[in-house]
Amino acid sequence: MRPNSTVLLAVFLVACAGALAQTPATPPDQPPAPPQPAQTVPAQPAQPAQAQAAPAAPAQPPDPVLEAAKEAFRKGDYQTAVDSSKKVLEGKPEDFDAMYIAGVSSLRLGQFDPAEGYFNKLLQLEPRYPNVFFHLGHLAFARAEELSKEGRTEEAKAQYVEASKKFAVELEREPGQDKTLRARALALARAGDVDGAIQAYEATIAAAPETLSPYLALGSVYAELGRGDDAIKMLARAPKTNAKAAADGAFAIARTLYSKEKYAETLAFIQKMQEMSLDSRPLHGLLSATYARLGKIQESAQELCKFMSLKPPQEESENVGEVLKMAFGGDWAEEKAPKLLPKGALPELDRKYSPKYPPEARKDRIETQVMLMVQVKTDGTVGDTCTVPSGVLEQLRIYGVEQAAIECVKRWKFLPAKSAGEPVEAYYPAVVAFSMR
Repeated sequence: MRPNSTVLLAVFLVACAGALAQTPATPPDQPPAPPQPAQTVPAQPAQPAQAQAAPAAPAQPPDPVLEAAKEAFRKGDYQTAVDSSKKVLEGKPEDFDAMYIAGVSSLRLGQFDPAEGYFNKLLQLEPRYPNVFFHLGHLAFARAEELSKEGRTEEAKAQYVEASKKFAVELEREPGQDKTLRARALALARAGDVDGAIQAYEATIAAAPETLSPYLALGSVYAELGRGDDAIKMLARAPKTNAKAAADGAFAIARTLYSKEKYAETLAFIQKMQEMSLDSRPLHGLLSATYARLGKIQESAQELCKFMSLKPPQEESENVGEVLKMAFGGDWAEEKAPKLLPKGALPELDRKYSPKYPPEARKDRIETQVMLMVQVKTDGTVGDTCTVPSGVLEQLRIYGVEQAAIECVKRWKFLPAKSAGEPVEAYYPAVVAFSMR
């Protein structure tokens, strides 16, 4: 390798980290630039004094085609980087930098076989060239992701195993690279080697205890296994240096627990997040849905009203609404609640009235139902009211149907809920029907 090539390499490796998300298959994290490798040119013997006094030979000007490849690589123009690197290799088939750029760029373009060829050739010519085994691991990981998408589970598993082996070799060459440790742990987890993945993540944490991501990654592994208590422990261990990243990562773990139908564990995990002030708008929506799954209508309604007050976008809110409708919609309050809840736990509907049809809704013959969580105060009057969202809520707002439903339930007559014989504030799941019949 030329004396200045490792300086250029450091630039390339720094550029790697930001561009990784652009690969066709989601790869693991990139490691930082490794230290400069040993030079391939052997040390020269000392020169005679007269020779040492001779002026140094002028530095060779940079190859403009290689510089173009470098610049394209930096900008994320990987096809141009490949094309320029190929031109360099036509004249200098053993140019390590051009080979490296061609390999990484091909990988990012999803051209796995050419990328593998460049990396293998580079290792043959210079076994000490840094970071190559990481990219070979990245390549195997990307292949595994593609195979997994195609449903070729066993083949994908074999590639995840291969990726973990390549990352292990990189760690032998450069021990302690936390991002390579994370990449290996992820590959092991995808390969189904849960114990190996847990050990690998713990090794990553030991190597970089102030780095948040491995704690969250291991928490996600525990969530996938339905081990909510262990996920909570990882959250408690995590460094408190980046609240936004911690909130986002912890929310992903909570959502994984929820998707596994571990609702009690989801609730405990979210409560731990709130203790740690890792709150967010989506968290209130997930918490409302979790309470609904557990049959806790009052807590679900309270969280829904907090969630809706933060004005979530429709795509974020409608899934929450579907869960609440499934749990408490229809005739739930009249038919099911008396069998599920203690007597007096829910307000009692004494009299209901039909809504006033908004003119535009009547004109366009809009027929629908609007579900609301209605707070009934201790004197039976209506307090806060929030709409259970749906996929058509925005249209209902445009037509004035949502507001008409809210005005309607304010006229309904309720008997308050009771606790220990005393009136208490509580929510009632009201359904307002708009029908032309």
